[in-house]
Amino acid sequence: AYLRQVERLFLESPCIVVSIVRLGGLIGKQRYPGRFLRSKLKRSLIHNLNSKAGKAVPSKTVLAKKIALPEAESPVNLIHVEDASQLCLALLKKNKQEAEIINGVAPSHPTKGDFYKEAARCLGLLVPIFESVAGEAVGKIVCSEKAERLIKFRFPDMLKAPHDENF
Repeated sequence: AYLRQVERLFLESPCIVVSIVRLGGLIGKQRYPGRFLRSKLKRSLIHNLNSKAGKAVPSKTVLAKKIALPEAESPVNLIHVEDASQLCLALLKKNKQEAEIINGVAPSHPTKGDFYKEAARCLGLLVPIFESVAGEAVGKIVCSEKAERLIKFRFPDMLKAPHDENF
């Protein structure tokens, strides 16, 4: 709510013309998608204690024990760091006539289940198991049309991006 209020102040300002970029989740060389998978698993460890020892299950065991991650059918709204940089540069070069909001996300929006499974494969991790409740996708697909008009995405497909040698 607070960010929306700040955005509105900038957009309604008579003194300046602004472009607000709402970036999706950043991925790239220093922001590999499997890193997010690992942090999700660490959080799930807190809730999945080994009843005999009273200790958390080791992270490599977590996937083997099939601890389910939630929201498999939810879409991911991601952007590669290089594409995000190109989008910001394109906006700086653009002759702005009016204030605007641009969603910085890639054109493809695979499900969370598909994306994290592929990220795990690319990292050589065991493929995670997701809870899947029919018809209960959480989240939304963020529109990338404005960004697509400004730049040609180098990484438009989030399922193929981790396989790219320049990723």
